[in-house]
Amino acid sequence: MNSNLMSSYIVGNSQAIHLPKAFAYPKNTPLMITKEKDTVTLKPVKNLAQVPELFAQIGKNTANFDEKIEREFIDRK
Repeated sequence: MNSNLMSSYIVGNSQAIHLPKAFAYPKNTPLMITKEKDTVTLKPVKNLAQVPELFAQIGKNTANFDEKIEREFIDRK
């Protein structure tokens, strides 16, 4: 397994990193990003057959999404 130590930076309201060339995907490759505990994973979306699986993963990661957005909105007032 390859690994690199890097630092992140802020772009607007988002945290970002630059992927080293050795980790790069081909240009315009759609990527699915997931987070489980403290691990972030990038996976290429190879074809539309993966879409149901991707939506299932998104659904798991957006449980109570409306409540979270509402709380953030109230906290910003």
